[in-house]
Amino acid sequence: MSYRSQIHPNRNWMFVRRNLPSFGRRSSGHGFTLVELLVVITIIGILIALLLPAVQAAREAARRMQCSNNMKQLGLAMHGYLANNGGTFFPPGTAINRRTPGLFTTLLPYLEMQSLWEQIDQNKKTNDPSTISAAGDKPRYTVVSTYICPSYPYPQVIMSDPPNATYDGALVTYQGVAGMKTSGTMTDTWGPDPELASTQGNIPKDGIFMSGAPRNIADVTAGLSNTLAIGEFVFRSTSDTTTYGKVRPWFVSEYYSSTTKSMYNLKAIVKPINAMAYPNFNGLPMGSCHPGGANFLVGDGSVHFISDNITFDIYLKLSKVARLQTESNANATIPD
Repeated sequence: MSYRSQIHPNRNWMFVRRNLPSFGRRSSGHGFTLVELLVVITIIGILIALLLPAVQAAREAARRMQCSNNMKQLGLAMHGYLANNGGTFFPPGTAINRRTPGLFTTLLPYLEMQSLWEQIDQNKKTNDPSTISAAGDKPRYTVVSTYICPSYPYPQVIMSDPPNATYDGALVTYQGVAGMKTSGTMTDTWGPDPELASTQGNIPKDGIFMSGAPRNIADVTAGLSNTLAIGEFVFRSTSDTTTYGKVRPWFVSEYYSSTTKSMYNLKAIVKPINAMAYPNFNGLPMGSCHPGGANFLVGDGSVHFISDNITFDIYLKLSKVARLQTESNANATIPD
């Protein structure tokens, strides 16, 4: 009698067969060997190594686009101010003697931040102790997202202990272009504050944003589409021990917080090795946290990404509202 014939006729043969001992028979559900696991882990590691740079590049591209959008908003605000002033005057770059409003304070109502503007006492100097608070409950500590490049990796608000009226506040990573600088000393200036000029250097007066006075649009004879207005500014020298370096709060309307000049190298995360030997703040270069260059707002409201490799001669010409007669035929247009 066979083994199968001994099974009760009501029992399912296939059920029994599945439950019989598998003597000497290898299970089809065996696990991975150590070598197989190592191969799989190696392949995953290689894929991650290949994909990570692409992911980082995509994220930086998105941040750069957001930075460009920030500057477009600044352009709309700048032209909103211009239209509100008879189409004649740009906002002032700074006010003399450290009084508000400076450029970025003036633009607040045109960035739909009228309520923040109304909280600011226009008669107080920005370094007045009553404008700062360690608790951070004053207007100067309010972060304006449009004023911060998303690629800026450092704190957006500086709060010292004890409070410091020069450094404390929500930062701005953009600056107005005051003009050009071609020598180690600045002789072409506009109403410099003696206190600041003696320590931070003078400011030129041939850019869209001047210290102490607004720029008349009629002065921009080089054309709005060929004149830089606002650029990225994230300068950090190698000697800086603070996290914010030379970046200043938008609230402070001193020369070095509302206007600066474009000079030499755009890349300013660290002090450029070919930058002019000029120790004062007012001689620092524009720069960004983006690889390869920096975003700039042009006088007509357009935004361009200008490469670090731009010819310095063209870069300086673009910083001025007017060309000299000898420069009239020079190639000084915004590069693509």
